[in-house]
Amino acid sequence: MYVYFNIPEIDSRNGDFLNFWLKTIFISPVSSNFQVNALSVMYVRLVEAAFVEYSLGRQSLMEFWSTHTGIALGAMHRSVSHFESCLSNTHRAKQAFSRLRNHADNGELRKLLSNPRPNFIQAKFADQIRAIRNEIHHTEDSLMKGLLGSGNPVMLKADGPETVHPTEANQTNKLIDRLVVGQQELLFSELATALTEMADYCKKISENISSSSPGNAA
Repeated sequence: MYVYFNIPEIDSRNGDFLNFWLKTIFISPVSSNFQVNALSVMYVRLVEAAFVEYSLGRQSLMEFWSTHTGIALGAMHRSVSHFESCLSNTHRAKQAFSRLRNHADNGELRKLLSNPRPNFIQAKFADQIRAIRNEIHHTEDSLMKGLLGSGNPVMLKADGPETVHPTEANQTNKLIDRLVVGQQELLFSELATALTEMADYCKKISENISSSSPGNAA
């Protein structure tokens, strides 16, 4: 079996996240409204965490497949934990963003967060991330309650299609391109695209903070 990968790398965006934290500490909070400010902080914090977990999950997964002196099961298990955390943080960030976007007192953020309407809050991705995140939690809950039977998946895994090799007999090509648990799956490419867009909106929120922002008045 030949194994191939479609697990996009994503830029860390460390500068964008750091800029947000520095501005909120030394210049002004996002808003003088407690809820709006707290939701903004929650959103950026969760997106940053999701970025870190995605990168660590990818790193550990590639370590597993590139280790040829043994079976690096520890790396595989670490990748699962990192990706589970990434999915949970991504879902929570999407929830925080939706609440922030629709908050009655979000001021200038309303237009900023709605034009254009982000793809990651639209049904296609939002439903997928919620479904796979819920499946992870339900699988663990069923296991803890003794309801998970033999043959059922017990954790998230990186998987993908396996096809017959076009020229070599009794050989296959395996493409690792998605996360799967139970009947739910999400392509790495879709997750990476969503995270990148989410970081773009973190940058937008940060750029909206200025010396004239509410909460910075003398």
